[in-house]
Amino acid sequence: MKAPKPSQTQTKNQPLTAIQKIEKLGKKVATMTQAELARAIGVSRERIRQLVPRMKIKPGKRIVAWHRTVSKAQRLAMLKMHENGTPLITIAKKYGVSEYHVREAIRLTRIELNIPRGRGRPRKKK
Repeated sequence: MKAPKPSQTQTKNQPLTAIQKIEKLGKKVATMTQAELARAIGVSRERIRQLVPRMKIKPGKRIVAWHRTVSKAQRLAMLKMHENGTPLITIAKKYGVSEYHVREAIRLTRIELNIPRGRGRPRKKK
């Protein structure tokens, strides 16, 4: 005699696997990063990385640094504040970001406008 097949009620009571949870999210997956997807379904980012080849819809790669998304007008304003002697930390607090992003935004603006590095002040004589 054959062993009885597990009934459908048993399979319904079993929790969904990670890949099933991802498939259930549908097209939302494309708008999420791997980290966001991992948080949404309750697994590690490493597990998501392992599952990516099997996914029908891949998670997005939309990580862009803040200083690359700032408008040119804002970057010019930061540059002027910095050239007037405002410390980077003050500018950063005004925009709600780190000093690093302010420094990078200023650096990008100087490259675009072909302005040499530094504040343009002459060096002190020794």
